Amino acid sequence: MSESPCSQSDFSTYLNPFIKNFRAQLLEDTVGGDAPLFKSYANAAPVVDSACEWLDKRVRWASQRCLIAAFHMWREGTDYVATPDSSEALEKFCSLLRAPRQRKALVDAQFPLLAERLEHIVRSALRSILECLHRFEQDRNRIPEYLNLEVDSSVVGIELHDEETHNEGRSVTFLTLAGRNSSEYADTRKLVYKPRSGQGELAIDRVCQMLGAGRFEHVPPTWDRGDYCWQEFVDECDADQFDPQHFFKSAGRLVTATHILGTTDLHNDNVRCSASSTPMIIDGETAVQLRAPEGVEVDATDILSSGLIPSAQQGLTGWRNFAGLGLSTDEKPTHIVFETVNAGTDAIAFERSEELLPESTVLPRKIVTAEEKTQAFEFLIAEVESIRDRLLYTEGREAVELHQVLEEIQKTLRWRQVIRATSGYQAILDATLMPEATTGKDDPAEMLRSGPSRFNSPRLIGGVEVQQIADLDIPYFQADIEGRLWARKSSANFADNADGTVTPDDPWVYIADQGFSKRLSRPTDRLADFLSADGERQIDVLRTNAEMIVGQVWSDHQALASSWFTSSTFSTTNAWGDPEERTCRPEQKLLAYLQSQETGMLETRRWLCHTIGDNGVRYMLESPSMFYSDGTAWALGLERCYGQPLEHTLLEMLTKHQANPHVWAAFGQGTTLLATGLIEKLNHDEKRQVFDSLGASLEKTLEDSNEDQLGDFFGGWLAPLVFLSKQSSSTRNIALRDLRLVRTLDETELRLLHRIETESDSAELGLAHGLAGTLLAVSSMRRLTGSAADSAATVRVQTEHELARRIASQAALILGDGGVDKPLALCNGASGMMLSLLHGGFGDIGEDLWPEYQKSMEQRIAQLGTSETKAHDISLCHGLAGELFTLRHAERYLGDAGNRGAARELLEELSRLTENVVFTGRGYCGYPNNTRDMGFLNGYGGLFHALYPGYTPERLHHTETPPVPAFVGGRTS
Repeated sequence: MSESPCSQSDFSTYLNPFIKNFRAQLLEDTVGGDAPLFKSYANAAPVVDSACEWLDKRVRWASQRCLIAAFHMWREGTDYVATPDSSEALEKFCSLLRAPRQRKALVDAQFPLLAERLEHIVRSALRSILECLHRFEQDRNRIPEYLNLEVDSSVVGIELHDEETHNEGRSVTFLTLAGRNSSEYADTRKLVYKPRSGQGELAIDRVCQMLGAGRFEHVPPTWDRGDYCWQEFVDECDADQFDPQHFFKSAGRLVTATHILGTTDLHNDNVRCSASSTPMIIDGETAVQLRAPEGVEVDATDILSSGLIPSAQQGLTGWRNFAGLGLSTDEKPTHIVFETVNAGTDAIAFERSEELLPESTVLPRKIVTAEEKTQAFEFLIAEVESIRDRLLYTEGREAVELHQVLEEIQKTLRWRQVIRATSGYQAILDATLMPEATTGKDDPAEMLRSGPSRFNSPRLIGGVEVQQIADLDIPYFQADIEGRLWARKSSANFADNADGTVTPDDPWVYIADQGFSKRLSRPTDRLADFLSADGERQIDVLRTNAEMIVGQVWSDHQALASSWFTSSTFSTTNAWGDPEERTCRPEQKLLAYLQSQETGMLETRRWLCHTIGDNGVRYMLESPSMFYSDGTAWALGLERCYGQPLEHTLLEMLTKHQANPHVWAAFGQGTTLLATGLIEKLNHDEKRQVFDSLGASLEKTLEDSNEDQLGDFFGGWLAPLVFLSKQSSSTRNIALRDLRLVRTLDETELRLLHRIETESDSAELGLAHGLAGTLLAVSSMRRLTGSAADSAATVRVQTEHELARRIASQAALILGDGGVDKPLALCNGASGMMLSLLHGGFGDIGEDLWPEYQKSMEQRIAQLGTSETKAHDISLCHGLAGELFTLRHAERYLGDAGNRGAARELLEELSRLTENVVFTGRGYCGYPNNTRDMGFLNGYGGLFHALYPGYTPERLHHTETPPVPAFVGGRTS
């Protein structure tokens, strides 16, 4: 491959050796040997050129961050200035990279894992391409029997789908075949190779046929070969040939089939409008999915099951965007992207920015007007109703036949099971290419092996996931209807064939049951539900969602306002006026909205929560946790309103899953009992059960030497140690009579003190995952268990005070640096550090920090007061709720009366402004694209608690001095 014309300023001098080696190896493997794939180098050249062109783009993306960082490290040692008006320094740097010695000194020595990662990409691409080409030669004579495609012409191009790889770098591969009557590239055809089973597409196709579709009308023609498959490439419909009536009528059939099967992952990248104006699923590997993990008592998985038909639960209507069918609201959602700016200049940089999500590409032209959208939904819903009526009123014959087909699918099919959102895995893999990771110091794979993975699946699953992530792959599993899981064996276990392919005795190895207490409704159950009265409700929800999209421009803010309006009892003329003008108090108004968002299964106290990262949204019904639904239920005073009391639900879950360490980590069931103070409602024997569980969990953690999980407040075992010290004296006495717990507490304290002594100069200092949380835990345990009045105890106290002063200094530095993102954050900013000082017994140091904190809070309030349109983060983690929370504690725990008064004034003003943000629809939950989170940490539960901490349904009005909760929970009323 020739060098890029801009090679002196685009790092080609560093990357070309990787491309050159790849080219040479691919030519050798495809032309040389005893069984060449091409007769000559000239025949292989088009394929090799296209493969190198793809690889060039791939390695550029993977290396860009490190190479830019290496350039600026070199530039800063010269007289060159980072200016977009010159490229002299960049050209000089790229020229130096031609010499191997300079490559090693300027790049490889700084980022020793970069070359290793790039070589891995090269090896994986080479393996995938050769595997595809060998299998094509093996199968090409039979492909026309299964696909409507002649493959007798030569391969002239190849490209890999690099969005995600699985199973040692394998990815979907596109082969371009030469036209029959032309030696040029006109009239070429594409064939798709997928290194996984095609049974998912075949299952969808079979059900669609039972509902009246033609063969391969809704999935590409597919030839399943067991461990891989071939598919025809789907040509898209031309805009002038698009028939919307046919498309949306067909869509009604497709969404019915996928709803019955439980298919997921049907976003707009995986659905295409074919040349015949038919919606076609081009990736059906997740044809069936199991339901959410243990602890979920509500089957709300219909929300995700197809991505097309939403849940029948009324509280969630209007949430489905229908982007998989080219229909959506007129909202303009955004996402985080990384891009190179000032490319080719001495100011080149790699920046993180926010941009609008690309428009749906499903349809050849947009469905824009309300009338067009209305007609589209009318066609779709009419077809769903027609199919249901036909299944019900044809003497049951078709329904019985469909039921038999579904039973057969359930017995024989294994599909790709999604353990957790791909976006989460992708974020980790992206992190492996960051400069910090390629230095070898912060490699995510190593961190996952040694630190808190925050994964909730059984340990064996987590271990397999970590290994696949270490291979730079998105973890990939197969499952069956019983919940058994398989992972693919390493190729090291495969036998090499003469043609270069491999033949495993069994490519998949059984690893575990998924550990779900209940599974997603089987397709046979879903069919029965669809044909029952519940089917009518599902169609009603479909209509409601259609109205939300068609009726008007529905922004999240308008929908939010509508929910409050319809759920509350206040005058329409002054509903959004100043607080004194309202006919109901703000806490009642917010409570009414939160109650309206329940899933319809009130007795379970489960809300649908979002966890949203930079790469997308994951919806989930949370298991009992202070951070999520149960924290919200407690904040609203609903823990005793529906079904059995929350404390008994938590105790049951704690007992049932006591072997799972997460019942105490990451605010699990045990931690929630302590944080909310609900443990005080348990009897003596029940409390003993709780503390026995805590002792066993701590003991196991100490045996495993899992220091990272031990020393983590939001993700490990620090939180329960803090909250244990906040309980009543009678409850603490029960805990201290548990000898194992006392012994493990002593050992834990020693471990944490050692961490403080050895890491205080380099570790993170925040509350969530840093030493502020560790300090809070150590000081809390010292007060809980008592310390001997000896020299060792004095040294410990001195060590704690030194760390407290360092935390205060860091907080002041954060507050004084205008470039710090969210300096007042509770999780890793000054608010969390202030709380640690106030509750850790370092009030004098917190008092010294207060003037700086007060100044920053005054600036924050001034900013809120002058901005009437800007959106603001309302979360407890790093938004307004966390700031309110800190001010409440400052009002109570600061020693100086004047400072307490100042904190009270700031609290009152910030509360007023926060209410204004919320009631004018300008709040978001942790991330700008998350506006409806019902969780405690990131959503409205934590905000409600921060605004109205003493609220219970029985108290319709606050007392003059609102009760202040203990840290974090512990309602005092």
